[in-house]
Amino acid sequence: SYTSEPGATGDDGIITFRNIPLGYYEVTETNAPEGYMIPGEASFYIKVEMTGINLLKKEEQSGKVVYTEADSEKVGNVTISAADSKVTFTVENTRAYELPSAGGMGTMLFTFLGTLFMAIAAAGAYMFMRRRCSF
Repeated sequence: SYTSEPGATGDDGIITFRNIPLGYYEVTETNAPEGYMIPGEASFYIKVEMTGINLLKKEEQSGKVVYTEADSEKVGNVTISAADSKVTFTVENTRAYELPSAGGMGTMLFTFLGTLFMAIAAAGAYMFMRRRCSF
């Protein structure tokens, strides 16, 4: 079994592995680039053979997990391509969602105006009660 030490891509987003023995492998993306998130399944599966490298798809059949050769160059968010004796896997990450700003100046204004109106109402009630109770 071949286990690679965790590696990191450079600024170009590329990581290179050389002299990988024949066999089956799981490749896992653990961190997405800044501003992106890893969608769904963070791993993809490959089979290294004498004739090349094949992308596998993970399926469940009769209650068992089975890895079969992909019938296209894309499985999930991973695409495989080959050129000049290099095999390239491209992982498409999803842009991270930016949550809308909650609160801010709008809530402060409503809080201030609400407090002001409550103070005016309390002063008016005090004046009304004072006038009504004085003989």
